[in-house]
Amino acid sequence: MTDHLEIRGVHVATVTVPPSTHLSRHTPATAIDLYHDDASGWSVLTVPQPDTDETEPVSVVRVGRYEHLADILDDLHSRWPLQDIVAAILDAGHRRDDPDPELLALWRVEQLDQDLHHASIYNQDLAEGGLWGPAIPAIGRQLDGWADDALTAMADHLTATGFDVVDQQPGDRTPDGPFNNPTLGTLTLVRYGHTITATVRVDAAGELFVRADWTD
Repeated sequence: MTDHLEIRGVHVATVTVPPSTHLSRHTPATAIDLYHDDASGWSVLTVPQPDTDETEPVSVVRVGRYEHLADILDDLHSRWPLQDIVAAILDAGHRRDDPDPELLALWRVEQLDQDLHHASIYNQDLAEGGLWGPAIPAIGRQLDGWADDALTAMADHLTATGFDVVDQQPGDRTPDGPFNNPTLGTLTLVRYGHTITATVRVDAAGELFVRADWTD
C-alpha cells in the first residue's frame, strides 16, 4: 500500500536547506514547500534530498499543518537554527507574481529589520576606544551638538537608502544596552507601508547604528 499525502492550497514558496555536518552527524539537503488554503490554513512539506551516493533514505517526508504562517517559521527555525531559513522563505515567497498577503506582511517586517541592520555608518571622530584598555577620548564627542549632528547624519543616510524620515527626536545620550552605547535619539521612518520608530546609538568604535522599536 502506498501512503497518500494530501496537501490543499496554493503553493506559496519553495526553499532548499543545504546539507550540513555537525558533530559527525550528516544531515542531507531538504526541500521545503509552503502551501496556503483559506479554509484549512497553512501546510509545509519537507522532503529530504539524499546525497547521490546514498542508497537508503536517511529521513522521511513530513507534512505539517498550522493555523498561522508565523508558527511554521518558528518551527522551521527550531529545526534548522543555524540556517537563515525564515528570511529565505519570506524572500522566496514575496518574489512571486502574486505573493500571499500574510507572507508579504511578515516579509516587510523582516526586511525592515534587515535594512536597518545594514544601515550602519562610521565616524572615526566618534570612536573612543578603551574596549580592552584605557579609555581614549573621542575628538568628535567633545564638540557642541555632536549627538544631534550624528542623528541627522543617520537620518540623511536612511533617506538616501530609500526610507522616508518623517520625524527626528534628539536623545539624552543615556548609555543603554550591554555595552552602554549612548542613545542619540529616535527617528520615525516609513518603508514598505510600515511606520516605525527606530533608535539611533553610537558605539565605542564610532559606529552609528539604528534598530526598530517594535511595539506591534
